[in-house]
Amino acid sequence: MFTERAISRLRNALERWIQREICVSFEDAVILFDGSLTVGTPDNPTAYLARILDTARKRGNVVSAFSKSTKLCAFGRRITSLVSAAPAPCLVDVDQLVTRQFNTYPVRLAGHVYVAKLVEDGFAFRLDIDREVSRDAQVEAMNRLIASDVVMQGYPETLRLAHIFSAFTANEVIAVQRYLASAHGLRISPRLSVRKSLFGPFGAWEAA
Repeated sequence: MFTERAISRLRNALERWIQREICVSFEDAVILFDGSLTVGTPDNPTAYLARILDTARKRGNVVSAFSKSTKLCAFGRRITSLVSAAPAPCLVDVDQLVTRQFNTYPVRLAGHVYVAKLVEDGFAFRLDIDREVSRDAQVEAMNRLIASDVVMQGYPETLRLAHIFSAFTANEVIAVQRYLASAHGLRISPRLSVRKSLFGPFGAWEAA
C-alpha cells in the first residue's frame, strides 16, 4: 500500500511538472489538462497548481481541464446528465451549484466548473476552466477549441492522443527495465505475490 501511494505521488508530481513546462512553452494558447482543477488533496497541493495556473495566465494561456467521470451532483443528478437533451455545442455553468459542496478547507475548486457537450452525438464532460480568467475568455477558449481541434464523441482529439502516447505498453515497460538493469546495474524486484508467499511452488495456480 505504501509503495502504491509513493508511486501515485511520484506520478502526480511528474504530471504537474510536465504541465508547468507546457504552460511556460506556449503563449496565447488553450491548454488542455486531463482531470479536474480540484486542489487541496494530498496528491494535488494547492500551491503547486496555483503556480502553474499563474504561469499560464502571465503568458496569455487558458487552462481547461476535462474530466471523463465526475461525482459532482446537482438537483440529485450527476451534472453531466443535465445536458443530455440539450443541442450541441453547449456549455452549462454549474459552478454555483457545485461550489457549495466544497465549503470545507482545504479542498477547493481552482477552476470554474461547467458541463460541456461539444458535439451532437457525443458525451458530456465536466469542464474546469481557470477561475481567474474572465468569463468571456473562458467561453472564447472553448470556441477556439471547437474550431481548431477534432472532437470525437465530445472529447478533444488532442487529449485522446495524449492518453495514448503517455501510456507504456507491456513490451515498452520490459525494454525500459532491461535498459535500466544493464546500464545502471539495477535489480528489478518482482511484485509481491501473497499467493506465492503463502503456498510457495504451489502458489502459481490462479483460479479461472
